[in-house]
Amino acid sequence: PGHVETASSSFTCEPCAPGWFAEAADSKFCDLCGGDGYAAKNGTEACTPFSPGHVGDDFENDKRMFGAKTQVPCSPGTRARDMLVALAIVRTCERCPNGTISAGAADDCVSCDLGSRSSVDNTRCVEVVNAPGSGLDGDGGSSTNATDEYNNLLASYVAAARDNAKTPATAVGFFILLGVVATCCGLFTGWYRRRRIRLRQLALEREYLIEEAESDMQRGKPPRRATIYALAGVDAERTELGGDGEDIDDMMLTGRRGRRKSSAFLDVARGRTRMFGNGGHVSRQRDATRDRRGSN
Repeated sequence: PGHVETASSSFTCEPCAPGWFAEAADSKFCDLCGGDGYAAKNGTEACTPFSPGHVGDDFENDKRMFGAKTQVPCSPGTRARDMLVALAIVRTCERCPNGTISAGAADDCVSCDLGSRSSVDNTRCVEVVNAPGSGLDGDGGSSTNATDEYNNLLASYVAAARDNAKTPATAVGFFILLGVVATCCGLFTGWYRRRRIRLRQLALEREYLIEEAESDMQRGKPPRRATIYALAGVDAERTELGGDGEDIDDMMLTGRRGRRKSSAFLDVARGRTRMFGNGGHVSRQRDATRDRRGSN
C-alpha cells in the first residue's frame, strides 16, 4: 500500500508523492487526497484526517482544493467548516458570525455572554456599558463613550457585510440557476418546434383549400362557402400563432402557383363571398340544375 507500479516496469514499485495515496497493495495509480484529509509524506496508504480547527494547505489541485500536503489551523476569529467547492465537500475556514468569537484552531465559535458583543475581528467579547450622558444612568455626562461604542458596533456590522459580499456564490446555486435556464430553454424549444409543425400543417391545409377554390373558379362557379370559411379559419389560427405565413407559403406553395397569386386569389375569394352572401348557395343550385338539364 502507498506504492504503485512504475511506468517502465511492472516488477518495480514507486511510492505515491505527498498529497497522493494508494490504499490497495496492487494499485496501479495514486489518488489525490480529498477535501477532508492530507498526505504529508511519500508512500501514504490513507490520507490523514484534518485535526479539529485545521484545514488543508499546499494543494496539488488548488482549484478543487484536493491533494493537501499539510494542514494549518484556522486563524483567530474564524472556524473550520465543510463547504461545497467545485462539486466536492472540502474543509475551509469561515469567519465567525456576529456575537461569537474564536481564539483560532476551532471548529465552532463561542457566543458572547448577555450584555456583551464580539469585537470587530471576532476574537474577543466586549462588554456593552451605559456611557455617561446616554440617558440610561441619569448622570447627564458626556456621550463620548456611547458614541465610540456605537461606531465600533457599526464598524463590525459593516465589516461582516463586506466579507459576506465578497463570498463567491457556491456551485450549488450556480447549477440550480443553470438547471432553471436549461428548463426554460427546453420548454421554449418544444413550444417553438410544435408551433413550426402546426404552421406547416396550416400551410398544407391552405394550399389544399386554394386548389379546391381555384377548381371551382375554373368551372365558372364561385368558390364554395365551406372553402371560404375553412380558409378564414386557417388564416385566423395562423395569425393567433404569430405567423404571417410568408415564409411558410414560400416553402410550401411551389410549382405553378406563387405567393402573390395565392394572396390575389384570397382577395378575390373574399370579394366573391361578400358579393354572393347567402345567395351564393342558391346560384350554385341553379347552375347544377341547368347542367343536369343540358346533359339530358
